[in-house]
Amino acid sequence: MPVPSRPTILNLPRCPAVLPPVPSTDALDPVAYHEALAADWDRRYQRGSFARRACFFARKILPLLPPAGHWLDAGCGTGTFSRMLAADNRTVLGVDASVAMVEEGRRLAEPLGGRAAFEPVATVERLPFPDASFDGVICLSVLEYLAKPQAALDELARVLRPGGVVVVSVPHRHSAVRALQRAMAAFRQPRQAGGVAYLALSRFSVAPAAFAAMAADAGLTVSARLGFDPVVPGAMQVLVAPSLLYFVCRKASVV
Repeated sequence: MPVPSRPTILNLPRCPAVLPPVPSTDALDPVAYHEALAADWDRRYQRGSFARRACFFARKILPLLPPAGHWLDAGCGTGTFSRMLAADNRTVLGVDASVAMVEEGRRLAEPLGGRAAFEPVATVERLPFPDASFDGVICLSVLEYLAKPQAALDELARVLRPGGVVVVSVPHRHSAVRALQRAMAAFRQPRQAGGVAYLALSRFSVAPAAFAAMAADAGLTVSARLGFDPVVPGAMQVLVAPSLLYFVCRKASVV
């Protein structure tokens, strides 16, 4: 009778009580991948690293933003951050390429009485809005899934009114945690790597100076940069690069 292999950190079975199965990235694009997760997406922000990210946004990012106006959440998912903006005296339009995410966002925003609306949009790289349509824009954990992140940043700047603010989060190119996740995934069978499956779809990461140059090309100036990591404490981020970089950017006012 064969002796079962002893579990290690690399081959521990997934516990279905923690999260539902994550879809394989085989033959999936980022939209299809997230479409399959829509029903559970908002619940992810109630625990673990997603919950810490939501708290970080509420504590560190929201206080930096103008307290009113009409905002765009580009790549909104089920609207976790759209609802935060709307609850803080703003009106918000959330757009996403996943129809399932948009439908769930509409359902979850019903108690807000119309302050947050949601519409499907094929891609952030080509937004169906006139120039200068929004007082502010957020685009969180979206650029890394796009083929043309600079084109998307250009679009965010285009639909922003002069003097408005754009908040973008994007993976840090030198993130220690993401490097470890990729190394661990390389030792797993594809079906066992669901916990970090999104890494296979993440095409883009950036260093701070490189993003500042991208922002300048789009007509934006970085006014604040913050790092978030679910593992590395803020005080340690001068030594260990965080997982995510948050950039608060401003579009010049018309003189």
